[in-house]
Amino acid sequence: MNALKRLSRALLALTMISGLMFGVLTNEASAASRGAYITLHVFECSGKTGDLYGVCHNWKTNALDGAEFRVAGVYRWTADGYVTWKPGAGTHVIRGFNFSWGYYESYVYCSNQVTGKVLYDGPSGGDDAVTITTTVGQEVICDWYYLY
Repeated sequence: MNALKRLSRALLALTMISGLMFGVLTNEASAASRGAYITLHVFECSGKTGDLYGVCHNWKTNALDGAEFRVAGVYRWTADGYVTWKPGAGTHVIRGFNFSWGYYESYVYCSNQVTGKVLYDGPSGGDDAVTITTTVGQEVICDWYYLY
């Protein structure tokens, strides 16, 4: 009878530990899914073109390396024209710091890759910043063109 009680207690303890572990893993997965990806594709281009995407969206000749940006308080630099963040869902200011390189303006086009909705389409303004709102699980790509 003692052996049966010990076995019952061991099974109960194992069940409780399994439940706790499952809860921890579920919470971690749930926390990870609450974010939204923001990826920038950054290029430099002549402001005289009328077709920024067609003329300037060229990774071999126009991708801008080492451009500095900040999203949700996190600074990052482009590598081969790319930079990505995974902030929480919400309103985010994407701020560039590259006008000192001689660019007079930047043009930005951001869209939700899941729904196709355009989140921003226009110049970044004198402060080289745009504001977008993201939702849970959203993937946003912004094409950011620095004009010279």
